[in-house]
Amino acid sequence: MVKIKTVGKLFGSIANRIRVVAIVCLATCCSAAWSGQNVSLAWNSSPDADVVAYTVHYGVASGVYSSSLNVGNHTSATVPGLQDGTTYYFVVSASNAAGLEGGPSNEVSFDSPAPGAQSATLSWNSSPDTSVTGYILHYGRASGVYDSSINAGENTTATVQGLQEGATYYFVATARNAAGVESAPSNEVAYQVGIDSHSAAPRLQLTAGTQPGDPTRFNFLSSPNQTYELQATEDFQSRTTLWQTLPSATSQVLEFADRDATASGMRFYRLMVR
Repeated sequence: MVKIKTVGKLFGSIANRIRVVAIVCLATCCSAAWSGQNVSLAWNSSPDADVVAYTVHYGVASGVYSSSLNVGNHTSATVPGLQDGTTYYFVVSASNAAGLEGGPSNEVSFDSPAPGAQSATLSWNSSPDTSVTGYILHYGRASGVYDSSINAGENTTATVQGLQEGATYYFVATARNAAGVESAPSNEVAYQVGIDSHSAAPRLQLTAGTQPGDPTRFNFLSSPNQTYELQATEDFQSRTTLWQTLPSATSQVLEFADRDATASGMRFYRLMVR
């Protein structure tokens, strides 16, 4: 989980009074996205008693946040629909009841794995040497050749992202002291990444109703032998399955109309392939 530091005092400067931007309002507009990757973020609550809500701002360039997600008074959020093989940058701001936003938190980044990429989690025993202050995991595609590394801090476990399907990786761990001097490596561990089957994302089309009470309509061209599941959420904390298809031997144009009203007036969608 990505951690974000405490959002500080908010409303001391008029320069920080930025209008909160809503992402999707079902009453006037709709959005649907291929599920892609997602990332979960969490942050400490603000000590300011005026704070009533938080907004996650994010984008594909450091310091440039072209998208935002208002998460109410929650101190965690899952951001869906991230594109494969892309680095995203995130900050969080807090706002008061008038919608005035404070300055952003520190920025964190997330590398969305490329298509076909997988991850592996490794763990090791802690060193009995009292001078050890941290561990480094080294790995590579050839035995004894470790061209990548992860600084695990004081942790005795680490997750390596972006491993390519079908490839074999070799791992060792080292301990280091406060001066950054590393120990000899541990025994080497080899791991062959499995191969998953993948389906191309369908071209999902969404049409919002023009009158109150009109349904939101979806259609797309399915792939043979695939099952599709349309999910909806109002808060990104829980999701409801609205519709699920059965596999077909041929490609077909599939359609669905969401006629359910929501108390909040907002609904977010994602389409999953099984």
